[in-house]
Amino acid sequence: DKSPLESMRCVHFRFEGPDIKATARNATTTAWVSRSADTTDSGTFSLYADVVKKIVGIAQQSKEPEVSFQLSADQVIVKIGLKHLLKFKQINVQFPVEPKPTDLSQVPEILITALAAVGRAVGTNPALPQIAGVYFDPEGYVVGMDGPRLHLYKVKHELSRSGFIVEANWTDFVVRFLESPDVDLIERQIIASDGQLTVRSQIISGEYPDYRKLLGKPDAVALISPLELRNAVEIVSEGLSPAVELTFDRSANVCVQITGEGCHAETWVNAVYPTKEAPAKVKLNARYLADALACFDFDELVAFGVTDRTAVLRTVNGDIRAVIGVQV
Repeated sequence: DKSPLESMRCVHFRFEGPDIKATARNATTTAWVSRSADTTDSGTFSLYADVVKKIVGIAQQSKEPEVSFQLSADQVIVKIGLKHLLKFKQINVQFPVEPKPTDLSQVPEILITALAAVGRAVGTNPALPQIAGVYFDPEGYVVGMDGPRLHLYKVKHELSRSGFIVEANWTDFVVRFLESPDVDLIERQIIASDGQLTVRSQIISGEYPDYRKLLGKPDAVALISPLELRNAVEIVSEGLSPAVELTFDRSANVCVQITGEGCHAETWVNAVYPTKEAPAKVKLNARYLADALACFDFDELVAFGVTDRTAVLRTVNGDIRAVIGVQV
C-alpha cells in the first residue's frame, strides 16, 4: 500500500475461462491465487489494495458469499450479494509476469512449522538484509536470527546444496496461507504453491552470518514444559517488565520472577533436574523467551541450558531450537 509504484499498491485480476486469478506484489514478493468463477469472459483489471480490502470487509460483514465483477470502459462494477452495488475506477497498470511453469519439489510438511518458529527471530534492520530473512542451511536447517537471539529448526530439505536466504515476507505468506506447499528454486527465486495459491520471492544476495558460533551445548540445567514456562513468563512480565529472571533451584523447581522499581512478581513451574550441578540463575528478555518456547510442541519438554552469555533451549534429543543472549 505504501509503495511509490502504483502497480505495487494494486491487486490485479485476470479472467481465464472459468477461473479468476488475483495477483499482488511488493518489491521482492509476488503472490497469485486462482479461484473458479462463473464466467467465460477474458480480460484484466486492477483495483487499489485498499479498495479490495473494502470489498472483502463488506462481504464478510454482510455474510454474503457471492461477489461478482462487471467490466466497463473505465470502471469495475462490484456486486456483493443482493444488497450492495459498488463502482470503482480501473487502474491502468501492467499485469505482473507470472512465474514459469515448473515441477515443484515436495518438501517435508514440517517446513511450515519450521518457518513459523524461526520467523519469530528474523531481523528487522533494513541495513542488515542478510539477517532480515530466513536462511536455508545446506545441511537441512532453517535459521532466523536477530542480534541477541537465534532460532533454528531441522527440516532436511533438499532445495539446494548451498545455503540461501529468503525474504521474511515470503516465509510469512507461506506460513499464513499455505498448508502443504511444494517448493522450488528457479533463477535466484523461490516459489511455493499449493495448487491454487502461488508465492514467489527473490533470494537475498550476500553471506549469512556464521550462526554456529553461537551454538554452545551446555548440559541441561532443567527439563521444563514449554507451555507451563511460557504461561509463567506471561503472568509475571505482563505490563510490568521486559525481562524475567529464572532461578533453577531443586527446592522450588523453577522460580520465574521480575524485580523492578516498586514491583515484584514471581511464580513457579515444575521441572526435572537431570544433573547434580549447582542451582543456576539467568535473566532474559521476556518476549524473546516466550518466542523461543513457541518453537517447541507443548507436549514435549525443553532442555534448558545456561552459559555465561546465553541460554540454550533444545529438545530432549539434543536438537537446539533457540539461543537467547543473557541480560546482565
